[in-house]
Amino acid sequence: VKSHIPEGTVLIASGSDKSCETLGNGCIDKTKASISLGTACTIDIVDSKYSEPETFLPSYQAPYPNAFDLEVQIYRGMWMVRWYLDNFGANDMIEAKEKGMPVEDYLAFEMEKIPCGCDGLVLQPYWGPGLKRPNAKGSIVGFSGVHTRHHLYRAIFEGIAFALREGMETIMKKTKRKPDCLVVSGGGSRSSFMCHILADVFNLPVVCSATSESSSLGGAMSGFLSLGIFPNEKEAVKSMVREGEEIKPTPEHHRLYEKVYQKIYLKMYPKMKSVYDSCKNFYLDEKKD
Repeated sequence: VKSHIPEGTVLIASGSDKSCETLGNGCIDKTKASISLGTACTIDIVDSKYSEPETFLPSYQAPYPNAFDLEVQIYRGMWMVRWYLDNFGANDMIEAKEKGMPVEDYLAFEMEKIPCGCDGLVLQPYWGPGLKRPNAKGSIVGFSGVHTRHHLYRAIFEGIAFALREGMETIMKKTKRKPDCLVVSGGGSRSSFMCHILADVFNLPVVCSATSESSSLGGAMSGFLSLGIFPNEKEAVKSMVREGEEIKPTPEHHRLYEKVYQKIYLKMYPKMKSVYDSCKNFYLDEKKD
């Protein structure tokens, strides 16, 4: 097999996509957490010690020496925006077109009318269950007559934020430290509304990456480190990473989200686990028949 790569070309093994994105966000120690808002959503924290954020789920080698990237992933993250639009968003797309605005901007405007906590509607985003909870299913609890499709849309954003916070707390059991801020990248980071929800749910400042493709940036930084252009990752970050808008949490919003998170969200999976198991068994039994 001919690669057509010229002889003598330097080939560099870099890191995983999210590890590169974490580097591209300038998150190289435990003081910052990197959040990727893509089709899948992840939260990553770098530590100098190897550990498993969840049993049998190894941390990634960072794309530079003596550092490990602890990651928790939400397998169906901002993908759920498309799921909503495909199944419930026909009228939203029509109304957005009539107003001459992108549907995402129209929905953000509509979500502003709905209070934090969605009037008691809480979503757990297990549309694609993870390895730790393979039988889990997506759940929405708290429906009443006051809820509209826009409550559901906002509940998706809040549910993703709750799941990412739970992921951070899982990682913190290993790192023994809460980060000082969140650095957010990926397509979802263009949503100021989502970034405000993250700040309020985590009660941490959110810094939006100024680079739209932080993963590609991190890959380039890894290459420059390997070639010796930068002596270490700190210098690479200093030279190449640029931060955008910083969003601070709103105390009254956080107090409300904290109640929803502690009293409802965290209790949903333990209370529903046996139901999820039954759902899976029912599906498998029906396939056999």
